[in-house]
Amino acid sequence: MGDLTAASLQKVVEEILSGIANRRNKYNLSISEKQLIKLCNQFTNECEKESILLKLNGTFTIVGDIHGNIESLIRIFNQFDYPPHTSYLFLGDYVDRGENSLEVIVLLFTLKLLYPNNIYLLRGNHECESMTSINGFKKECLKKSSLNVYQAIIKSFDFLSIAANLNNKIFCVHGGISPLLKTLNDLNTFKKPICEPFNDLINDLLWSDPNDEIDEFAESYRTIGKLYGFKATSDFLDNVGLILLVRSHEMCDYGYDYPFAEKGKALTIFSSVDYCGNENSGSVAISDDRGLQIVELEPLSDEEKQKMRILFPAFIISTTSAKMPIESLSDEFTDVTEIPALVG
Repeated sequence: MGDLTAASLQKVVEEILSGIANRRNKYNLSISEKQLIKLCNQFTNECEKESILLKLNGTFTIVGDIHGNIESLIRIFNQFDYPPHTSYLFLGDYVDRGENSLEVIVLLFTLKLLYPNNIYLLRGNHECESMTSINGFKKECLKKSSLNVYQAIIKSFDFLSIAANLNNKIFCVHGGISPLLKTLNDLNTFKKPICEPFNDLINDLLWSDPNDEIDEFAESYRTIGKLYGFKATSDFLDNVGLILLVRSHEMCDYGYDYPFAEKGKALTIFSSVDYCGNENSGSVAISDDRGLQIVELEPLSDEEKQKMRILFPAFIISTTSAKMPIESLSDEFTDVTEIPALVG
């Protein structure tokens, strides 16, 4: 069975975007089981080449939890463009709870295969069988496709990287730090695939949360992972020679949060707008040589959602995309802040 060609992959992107634009992908996905499984296998092979800890340099747009919210994902691509024009680092939790988890995964997997050096996907705590079996993704796969496709995606999750060192300044991970992680090289002792059940270190990185009421580490209310305080975070960053922790994992009213307030050291990014009907904003963080900027995505009204235009990437040239109404959603994004510690 040969790999999907670039033309075939581009067609998958077009199919996803056309379906969303026509509001017909809510309950079904018109891509064959055979093609989806080939896509997953090819994606798995690509991710297997990457280390558990990614070392990335350059300008990246950092995206937090999406949770099946295809509208938020497309708004991000509308504003900042698709790879390869913009490079992305996603922090995990692509699936569960939203209605379009399968479309989110297929779109991201396909873009990774088309432009492997311009999009990187970290693992979140939901990228595993135990979570997706009870939080909606498995049910969605069975409704829109098949058990075989679900199982192929779960296998792919085991090959996702866990963390990233961005520009030798930022430690990027889904949940946070661990008392078991002393150096970044500790992560390189792991080999892919990383399968359930996870050990304590991996669980900590995927599940932990910052807490400004403690200094060091404490047991988590989630009963998995840890709570970590400002001192624990500051000590970790000093030990590994970095200056900021960027993570996701928790919904924020404005799409971002500084868990230790003015003391800095940590930033939470959450990108799913109106997550589970909470009317929250989403956000992304842009890291470049000038520092780090946060861009907010405000919730849309039902009328605005209906009017939302889908921008097709430049690599798709077809009669379908030519006929689609397209316009930028840049007026819906607000530049919020810069992090002084990273400026200059």
